[in-house]
Amino acid sequence: MKILSKEYKNIKEKLLKGESITKEEITSLSLDSKKDLVTSLPLFNSDTILKLFTIEPKIFKPAIINNQEVINIIVNDNDLVNILNNHKFKEKDYHTILKNLTNYNNSKVLYDLIKEIKLTNRENIYNKEMLLSLYKNNTYELDIYSINYILIRKNILDKLTNEELLRLIINSNIIYTNELIKDDNIIIRIFKVKDKSLLVELLKNKKEYLKIFSYDLIYKYYNKDLLNNILLYLNPDEKINLVNNKLLKEVLKDEELIKIYKKLYNENPYLLNTLDFNILCEDIKGIKISNLSKIVKYPIIQKIILEINKKTKIIPLFIDKLISNTNNLDINTIIEILNIINKTNNGIDRKIYGNILKLAPTNLDKTTTKEFNKLINYILYLIPRYNNIDRNIYLKTPKNYQDISEYENNLNNYLKEEIKNKNNILDNFLFRHFKVNKNEAIYLTKLYSIDRIDSNIYKEEITFIKNITMILNTDIDSLIKIDNKYKVITMLDNYILINKINKMYSRIYNYEIKNPIYSIKPTIKKVYGKEIKIYKCPLDFKFLVSRVDITEEYLHTGSYLLGWYYTLNKLNTIKTSLISNDNLAIDSDIIFCFDSLEETSIKSISPYLNKKKYTYMSPRELIDNTRDINNTIELDKYYLNNKIPYIIPNFILVNKNKLNDNAFLEKISRISNEFKTKDNKEGLPIVEIDYKLIINNEIDKLNKIALKYQKNHDMKLLSTLITKLENNYTSYHLFNESYSKYFDIDILISIINDRIDNTNSISELNYIENILEQEQSKYKYLKEDLLSNIDLPNILNKINNKRIILEKT
Repeated sequence: MKILSKEYKNIKEKLLKGESITKEEITSLSLDSKKDLVTSLPLFNSDTILKLFTIEPKIFKPAIINNQEVINIIVNDNDLVNILNNHKFKEKDYHTILKNLTNYNNSKVLYDLIKEIKLTNRENIYNKEMLLSLYKNNTYELDIYSINYILIRKNILDKLTNEELLRLIINSNIIYTNELIKDDNIIIRIFKVKDKSLLVELLKNKKEYLKIFSYDLIYKYYNKDLLNNILLYLNPDEKINLVNNKLLKEVLKDEELIKIYKKLYNENPYLLNTLDFNILCEDIKGIKISNLSKIVKYPIIQKIILEINKKTKIIPLFIDKLISNTNNLDINTIIEILNIINKTNNGIDRKIYGNILKLAPTNLDKTTTKEFNKLINYILYLIPRYNNIDRNIYLKTPKNYQDISEYENNLNNYLKEEIKNKNNILDNFLFRHFKVNKNEAIYLTKLYSIDRIDSNIYKEEITFIKNITMILNTDIDSLIKIDNKYKVITMLDNYILINKINKMYSRIYNYEIKNPIYSIKPTIKKVYGKEIKIYKCPLDFKFLVSRVDITEEYLHTGSYLLGWYYTLNKLNTIKTSLISNDNLAIDSDIIFCFDSLEETSIKSISPYLNKKKYTYMSPRELIDNTRDINNTIELDKYYLNNKIPYIIPNFILVNKNKLNDNAFLEKISRISNEFKTKDNKEGLPIVEIDYKLIINNEIDKLNKIALKYQKNHDMKLLSTLITKLENNYTSYHLFNESYSKYFDIDILISIINDRIDNTNSISELNYIENILEQEQSKYKYLKEDLLSNIDLPNILNKINNKRIILEKT
């Protein structure tokens, strides 16, 4: 026994020092020595205790479960639960460990231990310190029983910080917090949080809490940023109800600002959809309400003005004149002007451009519109345009307003002298007379397709583009000769003209997409006792269809109208496509449509779905050049007036084949009703489209064109036949092949081949070749599954062979 005793003392000494031991050293000990080790466990560290346990689990397990001192030591080992599970610990064992545990410092192990107990068996193991340890760690997601245990115990809630309390409420089911938020002290605590974004998160996740945001006792905790962020997640009616007189007094703290807010609201009932409350500050007093109304309609403009104001206090009269004098410019240009002012105010590019605010006239009250426009004119020179094409800086940076006022004349004189000296003549001529350089001029002529636009109606706009095209093709000597006689425009004139050209396309599309839909008496469908008016889509039409997906916001709000508004909140523009009876790219049985536009609506036009290859073209030209899945027309999301937050569709287009389905009828009726407005008390009109009727009408037209061509061989008829056939085929090809098969390309190929065989005219062959290659070029940027179904190489080969024969005769 003495030998064993000495060995045991040595082993115990090693254990006390935390030194490693072997399995054999422990297993060779006598039972009395092992029992002594059990009583000595609290003297060892966690690693040593668990090592002993893994060697002799039966001997040491009771102490692991029941000895509070031992439990409080081993709980510091992050791998504790894995070790215990390897030795088949049961739920009752973990239950005993947790009841004996008083060391809650290691939240990970505490959480792991709790997870080993079924949800329904956990409540009787909880205590205040345990749950505080878990919750304050903020790493682990508590179960509903843990959360409920905390929520109904004031002594635990009092130990939480305001932020922790609010996070608890955010992560809890409202069933458990409903009583809690009736407590004024709790409400005050959560509104006292320093991190106000948590309040926004609360409202975003649980709209049911909205009522507490209107309690009088919490208004004093509001600030402008909190109010701005809360409003993002409210519908129009909720916003109006929240922003009452009491809240305005707390947030604005100024009677004059409150009066300004009310004037803005009277002009625009949907002001709260775009207003940044930070713009309503001391520095904006004095700006005319008419100009302020324009500013608060665009969040980006408010943001830039506020950034400028951080460094240099806004002069209301400066903003007034800037907004008033830019009425003939589009909103994007106004934004760019403000961006330039902001950049130079912050020292960016100041050496190149000067500090715009310091260059402005000092006596603004005496500055005429003409004089102030000289400043705007100068800023416009600084704005990057047309895909940021590089532009020369011809003159030195202005140092004062005098330099600004003389900038235009000095630039023209400089360019005139350069042309006279035969330096870079084309570039200098274009910039002097049109305020575009050569590369910008080339870009403009490609951007605006004007061949199919009536120059009698849009004389000024068309003449501007045609003149640029003419100058690009004029020889250098002629440019020198006409320089002194040719009209010179300012940069402001240039921007105004470009804006007019863009408006021209909006007007043209507005005219073209109006259809006689409502002139024919609608049919009446009945569903569940309700009458639904259904209008018929005409056989010949053009209108815009929305490509905005509102699914996510609809699921969030449960409302199609709010889904539309909330989706547009996140977008800068509205993507649409132009469709027509001969290019009917529709991929849904229900689709929102537009049949009217305002003159500033269109922001870009492209015959492609996603490629940034913009070309402003007439509606007919766009239809005839669309070979992608669909074309893209981006619209401004705002109306010129302020009656409603954003533009809304004019009608719903629905598939006639679905109208025998009562569930479908109920759905479209609901959509229609949800879009009711003061001006449209019946909601969105519902228009049925009969695909088969339209297809039959198109086939009939194509057959008539084909017969006429076969009689007189008019090349224009052949071109129309090819274009219309491809229009129809490609628009149906990806969405409904059962429809595209009706547009038989083989008949067209047969007609072309027959003409190639029988013609004796090389010019006719050349024309056929040209129109086929033109058609093929429309597919230039598309994937293989979107290629033309005309076998061009085969036809071109046949044309070439026939041309060789004719050339020999």
